[in-house]
Amino acid sequence: VPLDPETMGPQARNPVSMDENLKITRADAVHRIAVERYGEPELGFWARLGRWIARAAAPPQPRVGVIDPGADVSHPLLKRVKEVKNATSGPAIDDNGHGSWVTSMILNYAPWLKSVTHYKTFVDGSASLDDILKALTMAGNDGNLVISNSWGSDDGDPNSPDSRLVLKLAEEGHIMVFAAGNAGPQANTIGSPAVVQFRDSKTRAIRVLAVAASDRDRKVASFSSRGPASPMTSGDKNWPHRPDLMGVGQNTDGAWPKDFDPDRIDPKLGALKAISGTSMSTPAIAGAIALHCMMFGVTVKGEKLDSLINAVMGALEKSGQSRDAEGEGFLNVEGAYRLVEKILDGKGPRQSRPTGP
Repeated sequence: VPLDPETMGPQARNPVSMDENLKITRADAVHRIAVERYGEPELGFWARLGRWIARAAAPPQPRVGVIDPGADVSHPLLKRVKEVKNATSGPAIDDNGHGSWVTSMILNYAPWLKSVTHYKTFVDGSASLDDILKALTMAGNDGNLVISNSWGSDDGDPNSPDSRLVLKLAEEGHIMVFAAGNAGPQANTIGSPAVVQFRDSKTRAIRVLAVAASDRDRKVASFSSRGPASPMTSGDKNWPHRPDLMGVGQNTDGAWPKDFDPDRIDPKLGALKAISGTSMSTPAIAGAIALHCMMFGVTVKGEKLDSLINAVMGALEKSGQSRDAEGEGFLNVEGAYRLVEKILDGKGPRQSRPTGP
C-alpha cells in the first residue's frame, strides 16, 4: 500500500486566515504572553541589542520535526526552518506545496521557534516504505520532541512496519502527531499509523495523537476520518478509541510556493493557499505543543513533556459532536497553558499574564 501525504482539497472563498486559526484555538492569548516575555518574533537589530543588554530571556528551543514532501525555505513564513534533511534519492524540494503548507502552520503556532527540521520524505506525492522508515528514524535520532506527520495509509494497519516504528518512538518519549485521515464520514476509517496508540504507564500521557479536522465553527469536516477504529481494528473491542482530538483543517490558509498557483500573494506573509484535510489540523496540534514546550522551557523528553500533553488533552473543549468524530474535544491552547501553570504553581518561574481581552 503506498504511503501518501494526505489528499489536499483546494479551497479559496472566505478562507480561515492564519490569524483567525490562532484565535479559534485561543493560541493568540498565549502569543501575547510570549510577546511580553520574548518580544515579537521578528526583532530588528536595535531591539535585539536592547533585549541582550537587558538580559531578557531567549525563547527555549525544543526540537520539532516534520515528515512531509519538502519545504520551500525561501518563503517568508518558512525562513525560521533550521534545516531540510532529505530521506529520498530525489532533490530536497517541495514538489507539490503540501510540505511548505504544513511546516508554516507549525510556525504559525510557534513563531519563535528556530529549531524546526523538515524531513523530505515524499517525491511526486508518494513515498516508499523504506523512505518513511528512514525519515522516522532520522527524526527520532535527531532528538525531536514533537514529530508532525500529515501522511498515512487508509488501510489502518497497526502492525505495518511504519506503525511499529511509530510505536517504538512513542515508547522512547517522542510525541507523534498524526493526521487521522480523510476517509470520512463513514465509521472506522482512521488511517495508519494514526490508529496506533501509546499511553505511558506512569504519566498516563498519550504519545501518538490522532487528529481530526473541523471548520472555523468547530464542526467536524465531512472528510475527516471517524473512529472508533480503523478498517483493520474495527473488530477488536479492546482497541483504544480514535481519534484523540480536533483542530481547524477545512479551508484554511498556509504558505504555498509562489510557482505553484497560490490563491494570492500577501505583502507580509508571501504566497498563500487555502486547502483542507486532517493534514491541515495536524500541524496546528504539533505547533501548539511546541509553543507550550517553548513557554515552559521543555527541551528534553520526559515527565515534564508528558505533563504538557496531559494539559493539552485536559483542556480540550467538547463541541457536542460524537466522540468518533472529534475525539475528546477541540484544541484550546490557552486552556492548556493555564493547566500547566497550575501544575507548576510554586515549582517554577512565575508566568506573566496575557494582555488585552
